[in-house]
Amino acid sequence: MTLGLKSLHSHPVIMTLMKTTPTSINTDDMIVFDTHLSDEVWSIASFLQWEVRDVVQYEQSIVDQILDESDQVRSFFLARFERFLNSC
Repeated sequence: MTLGLKSLHSHPVIMTLMKTTPTSINTDDMIVFDTHLSDEVWSIASFLQWEVRDVVQYEQSIVDQILDESDQVRSFFLARFERFLNSC
């Protein structure tokens, strides 16, 4: 790694940015890289040492950003999310 750092956790800029800058978790070329959005969320959650409640808080914070405004789509997504939360 640059600066001779053993991990990104010790990088002087990365951790500050992660705490202060709004970000999104995305994935591109899922077939090429054999990855899924859930893999990317898991990677970030592991890196940031998130607990389940942190992942849930992140997911809830993006609801308004990604969902169609129709009540039917919102209801469907939120019901599935609620089932997921109840299964944890």
